[in-house]
Amino acid sequence: MTDAELLSWWPDLGHVVMELRRLNHPDVADRLLDAVAAGATSSEILGSVGLVMLHSRALQFELDSQSRASWDRVMADIDRAYPPTFKFNHWLTKLGCNKEVSAKWLIVFALAGLLLASSLLYRAF
Repeated sequence: MTDAELLSWWPDLGHVVMELRRLNHPDVADRLLDAVAAGATSSEILGSVGLVMLHSRALQFELDSQSRASWDRVMADIDRAYPPTFKFNHWLTKLGCNKEVSAKWLIVFALAGLLLASSLLYRAF
């Protein structure tokens, strides 16, 4: 499958692939094309594309606004097919945080939770 064929078949993913190539990430773009070409059913395609995009989600923040919106729509398609279980890092990613920020937020929330728990225990006794 070529980029043009993908653009006509799944426009949002096609825009993401074209933008990844423009940003000099052809390896990720090729993995997305391979994921589409290797799938025999829509669930296989969605699952494979979802894995590639989740493993490459840091690249989402390099995309322009139109391609980032396309990325979000592709992930929404995948989330509809495979609803995510609630995971803290997934939630932070939905807020638009990258991995470094996610780790910092995790530490902040953990410390806030410890302070709240210790405050409640102090008042209880």
